[in-house]
Amino acid sequence: MPATGVYRLGKSLAAVHFDQADGKGRIVFLPEDAELRVTGPSSLCECFEVEFEDRFYNIFKVDLLGPRSSRIKPLRAMAVRACA
Repeated sequence: MPATGVYRLGKSLAAVHFDQADGKGRIVFLPEDAELRVTGPSSLCECFEVEFEDRFYNIFKVDLLGPRSSRIKPLRAMAVRACA
């Protein structure tokens, strides 16, 4: 089952950010307590695309769904709140 919603990182995790100008990816570390919104599947194998501070990153599924993060908002709740 795909991940949906918003996740909070319990520890800093590595992610890949692709530069829009040249398409090159670079590894960055997202900070502890960062809130990541899953935007969909990633073009990278075994990863999800997430949004953090208006930028998009690719993070391994095993990291996002593992013990270092927790889901704090399901997608459905976010959609209802956005429409209110």
